[in-house]
Amino acid sequence: MASSPQAAQLLAQYLGQPSIGGLPKLTELFNAQGLGAILQSWLGQGGALPISAEQLQAVLGSDVIQAIASKVGIDPAQAVQTVMTLLPQAVQLLASGKEGESGVGGLLAQGLSLFGKS
Repeated sequence: MASSPQAAQLLAQYLGQPSIGGLPKLTELFNAQGLGAILQSWLGQGGALPISAEQLQAVLGSDVIQAIASKVGIDPAQAVQTVMTLLPQAVQLLASGKEGESGVGGLLAQGLSLFGKS
């Protein structure tokens, strides 16, 4: 599975929606799981720490993973793998304010579908 700046931007748009909570909510969720160092590594200059599927599930929860999977038309396991790959870039975009503001749902589906379907 390859990473794509466009797909990361689409994920950032999705996570930046008011209903999801953006970077402040992600920071809160990561810290609550004791994973704040991972999120901070994505925002710093240097090596980004990896996140496991189990950690991602703990942070985002099954509802968000299921929502992403449903929008894209893939199973939740594929969605987890895709989000694991794209989330560090998406967090950087959220932090920079470059995630964009329009067309979130359809664009997310288009971008993530490139990675989730075989």
